[in-house]
Amino acid sequence: KKSLKYMALALVLGLSSCAPSVMVRSDYDREANFSKYQTYSIAPMPGGNNDPVMGSQLMQKRITQALDREMQARGYKRVERGGDLVVR
Repeated sequence: KKSLKYMALALVLGLSSCAPSVMVRSDYDREANFSKYQTYSIAPMPGGNNDPVMGSQLMQKRITQALDREMQARGYKRVERGGDLVVR
């Protein structure tokens, strides 16, 4: 019975080490006055994303939809090109 618990623990630890990690980076000018910006555009990743999960069309669509929801909730309007803010 004890060995079954250890095997289950080892399986959980092993599977968690295989989980994909997502690194989120942001960079902005901390002195910028964001109240003057009204529009945003979403720029594609340069060279694409070769990750089979994060680079899939379905995942990119979900990311774009999440960005749209968040930016629109903050009062910004999306434009295809030349937005006041560019999100990548």
